[in-house]
Amino acid sequence: MNYIGIDLGTTFSAVAHLGPQGQPITIPNAEGELTTPSVVLFESDDSAIVGREARRAALVEPGNVAEDVKRYMGEESYPKLLRGRSISPINISAIILKKLLQDTEARLGPIDGAVLTVPAYFDENRRQATAAAAHSAGLKLIGIINEPTAAALAHAFRSYTTPEGGVADIVAAGGQLPEISVVYDLGGGTFDVTVLRAVGHDLTVLATAGDVQLGGRDWDRRLFDHLADMFVREHGGDPRDDALSRQQLESTAENVKKDLSRRDHTMFAVNHAGKTMRGELTRAQFEEMTADLLFRTESRLSRALRDAGINWGDVDDVLAVGGSTRMPQVQAMLARVTGMTADASISPDEAVAHGAAIHAAVCVANSGRTELPEETVCVDEAEDILPAKDPDPVPPAVSDEPPTELERLATAAGTPQADPPAGRSPLDELAEALRGGTTRRPADPTPAKHLDTTSIDNEQREEFLTWLGTELAALIGSINTTSVNAHTLGVVAETQSGRLLVSPLISRNTPLPVRETKCYATVIDNQERVTVKIVEGESSEAEDCLLVGTCIIKSLPPGLPKGSPIVITFNYDAGGRLHVQAVHLASGSWAETFIRRGDGVDAARVHMNKEILTKFKVS
Repeated sequence: MNYIGIDLGTTFSAVAHLGPQGQPITIPNAEGELTTPSVVLFESDDSAIVGREARRAALVEPGNVAEDVKRYMGEESYPKLLRGRSISPINISAIILKKLLQDTEARLGPIDGAVLTVPAYFDENRRQATAAAAHSAGLKLIGIINEPTAAALAHAFRSYTTPEGGVADIVAAGGQLPEISVVYDLGGGTFDVTVLRAVGHDLTVLATAGDVQLGGRDWDRRLFDHLADMFVREHGGDPRDDALSRQQLESTAENVKKDLSRRDHTMFAVNHAGKTMRGELTRAQFEEMTADLLFRTESRLSRALRDAGINWGDVDDVLAVGGSTRMPQVQAMLARVTGMTADASISPDEAVAHGAAIHAAVCVANSGRTELPEETVCVDEAEDILPAKDPDPVPPAVSDEPPTELERLATAAGTPQADPPAGRSPLDELAEALRGGTTRRPADPTPAKHLDTTSIDNEQREEFLTWLGTELAALIGSINTTSVNAHTLGVVAETQSGRLLVSPLISRNTPLPVRETKCYATVIDNQERVTVKIVEGESSEAEDCLLVGTCIIKSLPPGLPKGSPIVITFNYDAGGRLHVQAVHLASGSWAETFIRRGDGVDAARVHMNKEILTKFKVS
């Protein structure tokens, strides 16, 4: 039985599994490397190259190369055309995942299930866009885990086991005492900080903070602009205006950053329009120009501890995760703020994948557990009132308009529609799917209405536990991780004055899984339907928060008086999936939804993209 963990990173990705003695092992790619650059070269309309070769190609074919895709997850399209076409970040990420899956299967054989990691501070759209990429790539997704939690699990697992692969006596080692860890995860494109408490085999996330638009790439960008400005002052021309010069300068900036992590000064050369600028840069200069970026991470550290209700005197260790933590300024800041040396004993590039592999085993071992607690009791009085009319147009998935072609494909059965006209390439089909114009029928005639994880049956579970062995299986089965939601979730409610505000149901840093129920009310007499707009964010203003889904009770009974109670329940599971149900108590009319994450994550489209991507040759 082969279950793997995948760290899909902004700059590099890694895959790991549990070895024969239960220790997490990083799986090399086809090129023999432990990490794979998360870069895609669209070599032709039906082939793509992923990894180091694609990264090198960015210097000569910048118009055909996609980088830093993770930063655009949740958005409809990648910000530049690729071979003249607009492609979604979901599909670009799916190509990266397909490469990782191919290379892994070449070494291990067929993969029975995978756990994917996401930044703890990813919102619902980004989180589920990542899941959609996994489904499109053909992965059997059995779980999702936040990256800092995965890294902490990898570190904790070493204390649970012996070097020989046996189970350690954590009681004798003092492991039953509470231990507080802070995970500082600075990757190439995202930043997370998470506070966890470990008691025996129980890991509980106390708080998380972060920034999905902050990472090592931002340090690269500062150097890039600094060197470009120097060139403009010396020669007049701007290398940022030429695609090839720009790509070469980006590579130079990254190399300078790496050099300055190893020594206190380095030389560089910038070429553009037949002219060359040479110079020297010191580590002190680099740290001065990026001091504000470092401070942003420090402020998130303080916020996470404050939310967890602890101070640095309560913290037992600090874990450094992500390749960007190798920068000396990061290490110095952590030592200054925490008063201790950060633990990087597991490679910062591999720790997250190792934790994901362990979590995959935990998912299989605990596949029969119930995730949600008993339902909470609704409050007696309606605290808010729902808008009678939609302040914005109702999303197509729940509108009264005729269904779109994709919606018909999601439910229709019968004769498959005709294939697309001859001459269209897989890249054309992917680009057309993004616009919603494709009429190709998905391979599965009745795809699910929402994306979900692959279930593990009892036979698979027992086979895997037998492979682990009695002692290790008992350990894996006893590991329990409790996470939190990174952002507040609520509904849009209308006040007596007509103002639209957010009524929160689940506050940020609430332990998952959780179920919360609240009573609301109709706003006018004879109200015919109720629209529940689900939003995510910390602002009380509806327009400042992210709309992540809509749930509508369409047919309320006639003659209802104003103030008729409506009960809304949020079920938020440990994997980050939100199920919303709205019920009109008097009539029993109800509606429910699993959060729709936008057109790019429509289940029917994912099925179509999966079919299209099977035609892509990925190497």
